[in-house]
Order: sequence, then structure tokens, then C-alpha cells
Amino acid sequence: MLPSPTRRRRAIVALAGALLATVGLSTVAAAPAHAAKPPFPVGGLKPNPAAARTSLASAPQAAAAAAAAAATVPESYDLSAWAVPTGDQGAVGACTSWTVGYTISGWYARRQGNTGRPFAPMFLYSQITGGRNVGTTFPSNLNLESSAGIAPQAVYTQGNYNYTTQPTAAQKTEALNYRISSWTALYGGKTQAAASGKALIMDAISHDRPVALGMEVYNNFFAVRAASDHYDSVAGSAFAGNHAVAALAYDSYGVKIQNSWGSGWGNGGFAWLSWNFIARNTFEAYSVNGFTAPSAGPAPTVTDLSTAHGPWPGGEQVTVTGAGLTGAAVMFGNTAATGVTVAADGTSVTATVPRGTPGDVAVTVTTANGRSDALTYTYDAADPTITSLTPALGTAAGGTRVTIAGTNLYGSATVMFGSKAATGVTVAADGQSISVVTPSGTVGTAAVTVRNAGGTSAAATYNYRWPINPIVAAAATAVVRPGSVTVTGTVKQPPRNTPIARLAVTLLARAAGSSDAFAAVATATTGTTGVVSFVRPISAATEFRLAIAGDVVSNVVTVRVVPAPTATSLSAVSGPRRGGTTVVITGTNLRDTTVKVNGVAARVVSVSDDGTTLTFVTPASGRTGRFPVVVAGRTGSAGQSTFTYV
Repeated sequence: MLPSPTRRRRAIVALAGALLATVGLSTVAAAPAHAAKPPFPVGGLKPNPAAARTSLASAPQAAAAAAAAAATVPESYDLSAWAVPTGDQGAVGACTSWTVGYTISGWYARRQGNTGRPFAPMFLYSQITGGRNVGTTFPSNLNLESSAGIAPQAVYTQGNYNYTTQPTAAQKTEALNYRISSWTALYGGKTQAAASGKALIMDAISHDRPVALGMEVYNNFFAVRAASDHYDSVAGSAFAGNHAVAALAYDSYGVKIQNSWGSGWGNGGFAWLSWNFIARNTFEAYSVNGFTAPSAGPAPTVTDLSTAHGPWPGGEQVTVTGAGLTGAAVMFGNTAATGVTVAADGTSVTATVPRGTPGDVAVTVTTANGRSDALTYTYDAADPTITSLTPALGTAAGGTRVTIAGTNLYGSATVMFGSKAATGVTVAADGQSISVVTPSGTVGTAAVTVRNAGGTSAAATYNYRWPINPIVAAAATAVVRPGSVTVTGTVKQPPRNTPIARLAVTLLARAAGSSDAFAAVATATTGTTGVVSFVRPISAATEFRLAIAGDVVSNVVTVRVVPAPTATSLSAVSGPRRGGTTVVITGTNLRDTTVKVNGVAARVVSVSDDGTTLTFVTPASGRTGRFPVVVAGRTGSAGQSTFTYV
């Protein structure tokens, strides 16, 4: 995996001296002409033709088997506590030899407490390429190291960038002490990567087997740094070549890789590839199943823990007592402790317990000489608690972002709203809050619980409100006479929702113009059309509105109460046919009324302020006789009086 020829030559001159400066460089699989010149070497992985031709007919069966195996593995697993310092392949296209010979073999030697590390990737590369700078396959490196081994850098004096000089006989003899014991091809081709890559990688790593991974490199991969060490998308970035890396851990996001571009790339040489990237942009994977090498010396021993249990979120200080603990790394299960301090005499080590899950885990200590036997530490269970929901109500259609505050809200949590699980669950690092997106629900209250490894919380209450406010309307008119009024409403259905067979609706009322709170006066249930109706007694102007689930309310309708008019007497009961007679009606509720004589409108002159008298002028009549005088108001009429035309 190479940069420009000029940079290659400069690197070789600097690293190998004047002799190597005269050696011509062959081309490693180059990026397309349109791609920008890569800042790191690319193209050093040559896809394995056999893997590329692997029949994909068995992919569904392989995926099913892998899924069954993955169902029994932990949600996350990390082998990087035993990673060797990140290597730098320089300008040589030897990423495959670095991945297999340096990173993975070095990991095994450190994990097992064996000698030899760091190992020399050029021991493999120079023999496979015959002294040329070209790409190599995974099987060629794995097979060579399985049969011929790999030489330690301490005896391989040619260095890490001299690929033209072959190993000496003595170096080959020494290399036989350091060999891969077995390896397995996990998948070949993108179709198999998409179908079963995730499950196969998880299964291998969770069984303490590092994975050699073949991937596509795009230009934006060169820019991965500590602040952007989670890599997912290649959108808008040109393809640059194929590359080999070692996968040492996984979690719900993806796979943690160790690269061979030095510690300046990624986060000290490490980065995370998303499962999405694994499925779309990797094409080969191999697990290295074992490694043999001489032991470096007596393995460490452990005899006691200062405390054998603690809270499952971790954070406690524990002292491990034993012997040979100098340079120790402390593991709780498959998770490395932090804040490790080793006593000067190597008989004890103090560490901060990492977060775990309730139950027993094995505590081991690893040094350069190997790994100790295990002591048992128990993570105590602690039920999560909920102290508040913000907000505590939202639409029944779901989709509301809610923050749950409480305690012991650590780890992988399931949040239930009634019988439905929330989505978008994000757990705060301090374990005191969880952010979720509500599922759809039924109008009313729902019990909210959090379930994690510590147990299940007591329920909190969330209020589902109706997605759309109801519409309310008074029957016929907003002005009625004393007696009763019919108030009807319609509860709208949310889009694509089935009609609600029964939905409780409350009628609220207060005196018109009042600043008092509305009070519930009646409850009714809608039918399948969403219509609800109330008949209420009324004697004074009143404001009405509807409510659903206690807090969703409709618009306000004001109903005025106006009694019907009465007419008890007329000041004149006869007059000429030509009209013009002034008549005073005595009665009640005569304001806002009209007068008709024999069906013909009369001109109203005036009405007293108290509505007890009304003065009008009779209209002309086409004939003589006795005719009714009708006073009509908004809520009724009075027609018992008569007027005679003469």
C-alpha cells in the first residue's frame, strides 16, 4: 500500500541507507487516476482469488449458523488490553504482513506471556514477494507463518522496511519458535460480509481470537483521528485501494481495529468501523486461532482481593495481592480495569473496577510473563430507579423525546411505555439519565419502567394526549332561552388511525366572562364517528369546552341565555288602514325584538332600557279588521295581542 514514488524513495533512503536507494520500486495496486494522492500507503492487500471465487450459494446457511453462534456471545468484547504498540509500515505495501505478523502475533505473545515480540513483518513480506514491493494475500502470510514462523525484530536486523534482503538461515531457524498454530477463513466476498460478517466476527473475538480484516479504503479514511475515531460513511469519497487491519474488539456500534499507519492516525492507531461499513466495504476476514512461542518466565499469581464484591456500575478501588505483578494489566472478565498502580515489590496491584453486569466475573492479572489464575469478583445488582420524566406527557402518536432521570440507569437498558418499548435509547455515562423516543400509545396514562442488568425499576407515569384537539360546537345557536342547551363535539382521528370505538370526553363549563377555572360538569363517550353530545340545563350565559385525557381541550363556545319576550298590553288597539298609529307595548324582554302586524313589519321607534316597553308605528293595511301583533325575539315570540284597522 504505497504513496507516490518520490515519497517511497525518500522513506527507503532514510530507513535502509544508500544501498536501498538504488533499488527500483514495483507498483502496489494503485488508486484510480481520479483519486487524490493518498497520505498513507494503500493497495498492499491483494484479495485472495480463492476467497473471491467462493460460492455464495452457501451464504444463507452460513449466515444462519453464524447468527445462532452470535446469539450466545456477549453484547461487547474487547481484546485490545493486550495490543502491542501500534506499528508503522512506512512506505512499503506490507499491510497484510504487519496485520498478521506484527499486530496479531504480537497480541498473542503478549496475552500468553511469551517472548519474541515485537515481530518482524519483513520476514514474511520479503519471502512472499521475492524482494518486490507488491500486495500480498492473507493466506500467503498465514500459511507462511504457520509453517516457517516469524522472526523477532531483535534478530531480524534487516529492519521493518527492507523487503529486498531475504532472511538468513539463522533467522529462519529462530523463527520456527514463533508460529501460528491454526487459522480459519471467516468469509470471502461482500455478499457473505453483508449476510454473516457481523456474527462471524463477534463469535471469533468473543472466543479470544483476533480477526485479520480486508477492507476498502476511501480518501476520507485517511483523515480519521482521535476526535473522529468512529468511521461509517464513504459517501463522496474516492476509492483509494484495499487494506488489511486487525480487529480486536466489538460492541453495538461496530469493530475496533488496530492499523499499521503509526500512532498519529486514528486514536493512537486505533479506530472503530461501524457494522454498516463491515457489511458494505469489507470483503475478507480470517481468525487466527492460536500462536506458539517460548514462555518469558513464571506467570504472575494472585491470592486475594481486598473486596470480593461491589456495585455493578463499577468505580470501586480494589487491591489484588499476589506475586510477580510488575507491569500488570488487571482484567474483570473481558474488561480492563483503569487506574492501575503496582507496588514496587510486585506483590500487589490497585485498580479501579470497570463497569460490569450483576453476577460473578473472573479477575486476572496479565504481565509480560503471562496471565494469572482467576479470582472471583461479584458485581452486586442494583435496581434502576426513576425520579422524573421530562416532559411527562406527549402525543399518543408517539415520537416525543423524553429524558428519564433517576439512579442506576447504566448499561444496555430497555425502556417500556406500557407494553411497548421506546426507541432511540441513549444512556448517560453517569447512569443518572436516559433519553428515549416514545412509542405510540393509548390516550391516557402509561406505566414507564427501565430494565437493565440490575433489574427493573418501579413504574413512573407518562400521560398520552390525543394527537389532534377536538372540535366543539353548540347546537343551532349560541343564544338560548333558559332551560337546556345541547353541546356537541367531534374528536378528530389521527392520520391513518382506525376509528376509536369508545373515547371518554369531559364537558367543562364556567360562567361567561369569568376568570375562574373550567369545571367538569359531565362526561360522555364518543361513538365510532368520534361525535359526542351533551344536553345541559342553563339559566345564565355560560362558556363550554371539551377535554380528552384531562389535558387536551377544545376551543371555547359561549352560550348566551335570553328569555323569550312577553306582551301584556297595547296603548292603542285600533287605527286607520293607512297606518301611522303610534303604539306602546308593555311586557318583558322587549330589547332586540321585532314587531309585525298581520305579518307586516312595523317600525320600532324605541325600547326602554329595562326592556319592559316598546314603541312602534303601525304599518299600512290593505283591508280593515282585527289582526295579530307579534313581538319576536332571538329565543321566542309573544303573539297574544291584536290591533284593529278601521
